Amino acid sequence: MLAVCRQSLMKYLASLSLAAGCGLADPGPSLAQIPARLITELTEDSADADWRDGDRVAVLRLLINDRRAQVRCAVAQALSALRQPLAPDSLDLLQTLALDRAWPVREAAAQALGQGLCRTPVSERVRTACEWSLAETAHQRVAIARALTRAIRVPGVDVILAHLAHDPDPGVRTAALGALAVQLEPEDPVFTEIIHAALEDSERAVRRAAKKLMVRTLRNRAATALA
Repeated sequence: MLAVCRQSLMKYLASLSLAAGCGLADPGPSLAQIPARLITELTEDSADADWRDGDRVAVLRLLINDRRAQVRCAVAQALSALRQPLAPDSLDLLQTLALDRAWPVREAAAQALGQGLCRTPVSERVRTACEWSLAETAHQRVAIARALTRAIRVPGVDVILAHLAHDPDPGVRTAALGALAVQLEPEDPVFTEIIHAALEDSERAVRRAAKKLMVRTLRNRAATALA
């Protein structure tokens, strides 16, 4: 984005942020007047090193009020593109996006969470994974399960997945099965216990996901034996 255009847009967004912070206006209608393409380009620029952290977070926090799901997805993608470890303010934004009403935004938030955890020190990684797996909202628990479909080293991940696999929400249980295939080896007792329980789950979607995972595991074992 051209520097002049970015400066003008930043000034306008700063005025919206100030008004919203003072409780004077809902920024949603004003943001809707800005072409989504311009906002998307701005979020891509936010990953650049020349942005101050405070400016970056302030802009992204404002943009999550945009009523267009594509813009909120762009905010999540901007968070995933950051090179720094996940900071508390970034985690707060991801939590808001993980609870979004639109599924694509929630999925983008989960993927951004996974990428952010890759950049985060192991101790903080474990703490975040535990906190999100114990969150009150199912969407947030789904987000951490989806994030763990990345090959991220999280000590104690077997305990986390066992907890998520027995979650009262079937969406969380299904998402946990997706992470299971990445995080644990089929020979792991926790892997076996989770699969067997899922095959007898009361929800068809969970049973179907477990069957697919079981078939894939058996195929991989057969291919390894023939190699």
